[in-house]
Amino acid sequence: MSEISPFEELEKEIEKVRTDFFSESGCKNFLFKKQQKFDCAKQVTNKIPLDALLSQTVYIDGVTNRVHIVYPMLKLFASPEVFEIISEYIVANFQHIKATHNSLEVMLNLDGFTISAAERYKGLIDTFCTKCFNLNTGFSQLVSRFVVYNAPSSIESIGPIVRPFMEENVREKLIIATKKESDRYNQIFQNASPVRVSVFT
Repeated sequence: MSEISPFEELEKEIEKVRTDFFSESGCKNFLFKKQQKFDCAKQVTNKIPLDALLSQTVYIDGVTNRVHIVYPMLKLFASPEVFEIISEYIVANFQHIKATHNSLEVMLNLDGFTISAAERYKGLIDTFCTKCFNLNTGFSQLVSRFVVYNAPSSIESIGPIVRPFMEENVREKLIIATKKESDRYNQIFQNASPVRVSVFT
């Protein structure tokens, strides 16, 4: 019998919190409205330590210059109350790469992303970009490749929402792969050796 990984344990814990939330709030809204999604996300962060959630959402791949950002995990706990902390955590990972490498490769797994999600998390993107600007991080000059994989078929509709936040030289390094085109990137994700950057004291 194979051993259950910490990631699988966390997934089960999150699923239990979400199930309890919908049970207590009188079942899932038929259209699963924006506020209900945020309320459910807040319940997850109330029950599960934020550092445990973040460490499975954003991490460095071994000794490489690659940072993975996992949307399927992010969407389970991201709400406006923690956008600032999520942004700080991403910045900390990028800063670590900046201190150890001369380039940065971002791997963004967008599995399950939708147009409504783009609207819902626009505030998170804005918070992150503002933080980078205020800190004068220079990340845009560091990016060698920005891979968005498992992109939804509606990615062209999502583009106009996200594009204004992206600097021109990062757009030039953007690779967008649909689900059908994402096999090689999913393999990189599966084979990653996560290295967690500690930002919590």
